[in-house]
Amino acid sequence: MSSLMAAKHENHEQVYETDDVVYRKASLVDDDILKSILRENTMESWVTLSAEHEPSYFDATDLFGKTETILAYKSGDEKSTVGMCSSVTMPVYINGSPVNAGYLSELRVTAEFRNKLGIVRNGFKSVQVLNESQQALSYWFTSLAKENYRARRLLEANLKGMPVYRPKGELVTVALPTSSGKQSDCLQPAQLQD
Repeated sequence: MSSLMAAKHENHEQVYETDDVVYRKASLVDDDILKSILRENTMESWVTLSAEHEPSYFDATDLFGKTETILAYKSGDEKSTVGMCSSVTMPVYINGSPVNAGYLSELRVTAEFRNKLGIVRNGFKSVQVLNESQQALSYWFTSLAKENYRARRLLEANLKGMPVYRPKGELVTVALPTSSGKQSDCLQPAQLQD
């Protein structure tokens, strides 16, 4: 099936299916696979970074606004994972005025499908098709790690059918190694009073 429109899947959920890949909204039953995709698809640089959501991917998804996560897999085989992405509707200020904007995050494509531009292009399209509440948003933004050269080379090329990326500034994120952070008591689980 190749469709530019969302269709009802056999279990009655809305999906976007094209080029033998199914894109659908993730749910609680997808928790383990989402955590696995984030953990195993690292950014390689002078340090290896992974994003991990433990004990559950969904525990922190709505911290900044309404989050929609899309899971992609080969048509007919939900265990053949292609990737994922998230989009968040969040309140921000643009030119001093409050607006709701979309934040694209957690774009991950598994190694087997990484060099297939159509996978990423259709992933962005799936956000537009499946997330009805985000279709009317006028502003979208994302953040790319400065040394994530693979992602930047693809996303900043402004290829046909892809979102246009325009750099607007830089921000600094402090990353602590989990092993030494735990050993030095620098990292501790948050308590209710925190």
